[in-house]
Amino acid sequence: MIDYALPSGHTMKRRDLEPLILDTSLQLFREKGYDNVSVREICEACDITKPTFYKYAVTKGDLLELFFYRIAGNTDDTWDDPQIQGSWWNCLKHGFCGFLTSFLSFGTDFCMQLFIQNVLSEQDRFRVDPDFRSRMAAVIRKAQASGEILDDTEPEQLYDVIMSTLIGFCAWWILNEGSVDVMDEFLDSLQALCEVPA
Repeated sequence: MIDYALPSGHTMKRRDLEPLILDTSLQLFREKGYDNVSVREICEACDITKPTFYKYAVTKGDLLELFFYRIAGNTDDTWDDPQIQGSWWNCLKHGFCGFLTSFLSFGTDFCMQLFIQNVLSEQDRFRVDPDFRSRMAAVIRKAQASGEILDDTEPEQLYDVIMSTLIGFCAWWILNEGSVDVMDEFLDSLQALCEVPA
């Protein structure tokens, strides 16, 4: 279990609780499986009360949404720098592949629960940090302007299509219990969607 012992005299601020709750619950989900972890167990492991937990999430399903939202923040900060990546097209690949890698790192059980909760809640739990979306749209726009990708769809729309494709590959990976290599398949689809010149 994750140890969040605080130095003597230090009090945890409210903003520090969200990462604690998310990291601790993820650790518990990985150890015991999503269905085998209760909100009470998460609260005990975090040394918080249920009312405190409910300030951040109403259900365990809400935690899944927060995890998905956070995935974009797990990509490295240089993904959209063409000086480092070599081109706008490489920036696009690096950003989406970093996102996909982060998603897959949660494992099939956890990711399957995200899909299940998405269906059961009749809500879109696949929302991503708006900063990632806007940065990605800017990269798409620059890749279009430089001729590195030929698809002329509005960048925000192209981003949505690519993200939907990525989520589809995640579902395929889950249905195959993680036994398929989705990265190469996704990259081929990304190249086709963006109409990258040969």
